[in-house]
Amino acid sequence: MRFYTKEALFKKANFVPKTTKDIKKGDEAYKLYVNAFANEDSGAFGKAVEILTRRPNSNKKTVAGIDKNDTTIKIDGKLIKAESKTNGGRIANIGKSEYIVYTLDVHRSNANVTIEPKVMRTETFLTAILSNGWTCVIKNKKSGNGLGIDVTKREFWVWLEDMPTFDHSKDYASSEIL
Repeated sequence: MRFYTKEALFKKANFVPKTTKDIKKGDEAYKLYVNAFANEDSGAFGKAVEILTRRPNSNKKTVAGIDKNDTTIKIDGKLIKAESKTNGGRIANIGKSEYIVYTLDVHRSNANVTIEPKVMRTETFLTAILSNGWTCVIKNKKSGNGLGIDVTKREFWVWLEDMPTFDHSKDYASSEIL
């Protein structure tokens, strides 16, 4: 786990504050990140990115609970609920939203890569990782075993680079998102 300055975190999350609410949200996301990092929470980066993917006028500055939508994307003038996912982890529950914002920031012996947030249909994401073998088995005595994302696959990184980069303030046309 690497520690980032506020500016570096914002850059990795492709977050440029557009409103006063964005500035406050950015401050809260960074505070949450620092505290989670200090407590050796491996999800510190993902929690901050989840907050930073929210729309410019969003007041929400905390991480969404389990089975709750993480963020929204404006598509064809409508706000659509979406999942925010960072790095590996289980895929069992990510199909609840039609869209996903996926970010990759892994630095270890078998993977050293950062890919800014990408937006796509959840079906596109799941089909790609399942059909290409970009999955792994997660074994955990406490929470049980499950299928997860294998972040070490270079082909996965290349595929992600071709997906549209996510901008939290953009109004997307549905035809732009695969």
